[in-house]
Amino acid sequence: MKNKLSIIMCLSIAVLAGCSRSVSRDKWESLEPGMTIDEIEEQIGSPKEDITDQRTMLDLTNEEISAYETVLSTSISIGSDNDLTKPMEDALMDLNVLHSSIENQEDVRIYQYEVNDSDSTNDLEIYFYRGEVFYYSAMYDY
Repeated sequence: MKNKLSIIMCLSIAVLAGCSRSVSRDKWESLEPGMTIDEIEEQIGSPKEDITDQRTMLDLTNEEISAYETVLSTSISIGSDNDLTKPMEDALMDLNVLHSSIENQEDVRIYQYEVNDSDSTNDLEIYFYRGEVFYYSAMYDY
């Protein structure tokens, strides 16, 4: 009986340790557009959530678009340098392409991960278009 309890406890610990979907900031920042789903899963593991529902994907995409539009409008109003705004404009353009692709029911899926930094934990997304990374959420240092 004691052996059964020990085996059950060991298996439970192993299962719980394997269930972690948390990703370090360093691993997250090593991602690159064009990586395949298999490459992502090999590099950072399975996602916390695999999102394929059109309404949910549109909602997430709209949240990202809104965040970029807010930051860009603030940056432009205070006269920020183009080196800062250009990557944001590019990301906004990518998100608008994804939004249209989701609306047209093209091959888009979103993986959501919990990403840990020394100060915080964030749920961030990877957007796949036709099985490859097209866009992924940035970690901000505000």
